[in-house]
Amino acid sequence: MAKFPKDASRTRVVAALEALGFQIVREREHIAMVRENADGATTPVGQAPLAYWPACRGSA
Repeated sequence: MAKFPKDASRTRVVAALEALGFQIVREREHIAMVRENADGATTPVGQAPLAYWPACRGSA
């Protein structure tokens, strides 16, 4: 699996997740995104929402 880029821009990360079917449901200090599955259930992005920073930092 490819590593997450060190400093990916917020817009690039959100666009990639939207291409996977996720939609923004809340955008304040953090960005919360969910995806609706074929069976009607929803899948959130990870355990925590994305921080609303100019760049999303990957792990070392």
